[in-house]
Amino acid sequence: IKPFLEALDKNKDARIAACFSTYLATLFFQKLSEADAETEEREYCCSSFMVEEQTMDTYRLPKGKFVAYTPWFSTLDSEQNTEFVGEIQQKKNKKANIFHLLGWEAGIIIAQISADPNGIDAAFKHILEGKSYESPRGLVTIHPTTHIGFAPLYLCEMTRNQDHKAMLVYKETIEISADEHLNVINDQPSGMTSGWFNNYLCS
Repeated sequence: IKPFLEALDKNKDARIAACFSTYLATLFFQKLSEADAETEEREYCCSSFMVEEQTMDTYRLPKGKFVAYTPWFSTLDSEQNTEFVGEIQQKKNKKANIFHLLGWEAGIIIAQISADPNGIDAAFKHILEGKSYESPRGLVTIHPTTHIGFAPLYLCEMTRNQDHKAMLVYKETIEISADEHLNVINDQPSGMTSGWFNNYLCS
């Protein structure tokens, strides 16, 4: 991590984007913690997966301010989320995570389609035309053009407990409009890129 620290020393006012996931995030925080005495306290803008709570359990958080926008976190204060987290704990004996949430939302949609008296085809078409549903992460709306769901985002900060373990602190709710959703979808990268699509229907 030495070249990274040297770059920080040369760019005192730079804002830092930390875009890691899973084991790379753990490794980043580990190396940064080892160099704690050599570093100034800075603000890091982190990727959403860096504040995924299952991965956060592996962090030893160094000094600094670590903020991120996340679509969901387990202590989100809502009736739907309390029910969801409790059900996962009771039936799976696990702490709920984002992948449980995706499976839960798939179940919400399937239940709505199955209960529609007009039949599966009509119900499915109705959902794709812009239907909304309450989820543990807030109100999710299916955009009628993209057929992709969008929902609020939550600004959170990772802080340290007494053992330097990471804990998540809620700061602010960011409501997302249909136009903002479209802007993100239409803002395609240029030049050479790589990527993939995932479809999670798990619980």
